[in-house]
Amino acid sequence: MNLFFYFLKVLNKLFDPPAYKPLLKYKTQVLRLLSRIFGRNTRTALAILLLLVIIGYGIYRLQQKETAIAAAPAAKEAAGITWKGADNRIINIGKIASTYYVSGGELTADSSMVHFITHNNSNLGGYHMLFVPKGYIYKLILPDSTIVELNADSWIRIPADYGCLKRELFFEGEAFFDIAPDARRLLTIHSGPVDVLALGTSVNINNYDGNNIQVALVEGSVIVSTTDRKKQLKAGEAATVEKYTSLMAIDTFSLTHTLGWRRGRYDAQCKTMKEIAAVMERWYNIKVVFDNPDLASQVLSGALFRNQPPEKYLKNFKDLGLLDYYMDDESTLHLK
Repeated sequence: MNLFFYFLKVLNKLFDPPAYKPLLKYKTQVLRLLSRIFGRNTRTALAILLLLVIIGYGIYRLQQKETAIAAAPAAKEAAGITWKGADNRIINIGKIASTYYVSGGELTADSSMVHFITHNNSNLGGYHMLFVPKGYIYKLILPDSTIVELNADSWIRIPADYGCLKRELFFEGEAFFDIAPDARRLLTIHSGPVDVLALGTSVNINNYDGNNIQVALVEGSVIVSTTDRKKQLKAGEAATVEKYTSLMAIDTFSLTHTLGWRRGRYDAQCKTMKEIAAVMERWYNIKVVFDNPDLASQVLSGALFRNQPPEKYLKNFKDLGLLDYYMDDESTLHLK
């Protein structure tokens, strides 16, 4: 029987994270009761023990997932590129190339990109998270050589055991995915109510809109699915899904307009000032205030360049008498 409780102690060290320590005493008491019931028949007791461990570990993984989702909005407010490890360690990535060691791997990162490499991560739980705040565009290279280029105000969540049994990502914002092919482990990207299944693919996913998600396929083939619909896209097609109804529409798209953000260009073709202001807030990390509320629905056209101040874009419309503007400080743009 001493061997039985020694085995119990080892299993608890392996599977019980600190958050579950209050359950340790309770679990031990239950198993002592089971051993008294079954006597020397420890095989039955051990089988029940293993079942309890499996159930407990499943609950632990689920709680990790829920905790990571809840933490995402708060972490997005960080003042720079931020990596949150599966062990909840926060890494603020600087401008100088550096190597950071994280749970199950390491990061080689600078101000433009991070290369994530895994080591012995097959039994790890939890998620790594990369946050790209307003004012930044950033590139991520995953362990399987998949490249993700994230637009401003976006985040991506990576299972700690990424690539072991499957490839899976969770994402909000906008990003371009250049997916490394792997016929044995297809990559699934979860974005709101939409799942995108891809083999070797180049695809842009835009989840900024509060009402719609757009999946634009550049190369390869993907299957876009919701709770009640599934559609395989061809190159040059885009699926637009309503977030709350899951209705899906398929159409063609313009590479220049859809992928312009990667070159620091936003083509505002018949866009409302409200839509343009949202891009300005993300790209320049500023706040846009409509002193004249009617301007929000004003339809405008023209190219906005990320490497130029927003005033340069607005000056043409000011000269035409369509609007006026001023900056009351370095971070607030007023439209009137």
